[in-house]
Amino acid sequence: MFSSPRFRLAFSILLFLIIGTTAVYWNEAKKEVTYLCGNFKEGITQSSVLRQLDTANLSSYRTAYTPTGKRIEFDSILNAGFYRCIIEINAEGNVKGAGIEQ
Repeated sequence: MFSSPRFRLAFSILLFLIIGTTAVYWNEAKKEVTYLCGNFKEGITQSSVLRQLDTANLSSYRTAYTPTGKRIEFDSILNAGFYRCIIEINAEGNVKGAGIEQ
């Protein structure tokens, strides 16, 4: 059964479709993280950052408190968090810096 040409063809097509779909979603999640991260320049308010992050379809964020303010980590499970945007917020609630961490 597993050595029949029809089975091998069907298996190959299915495998190709799975790999292709995964690659497309991986790339879209990467683009979403890198595009939005590029919007966060020094001085932008935290509310503006969160409003933009809430528009993401394939990604999510977490906020943590630091001694100098807050740190927002924005990434996607679809690319295993390989592309992560780190946004540092100062005590006044403005962006201190943002960048992609790989």
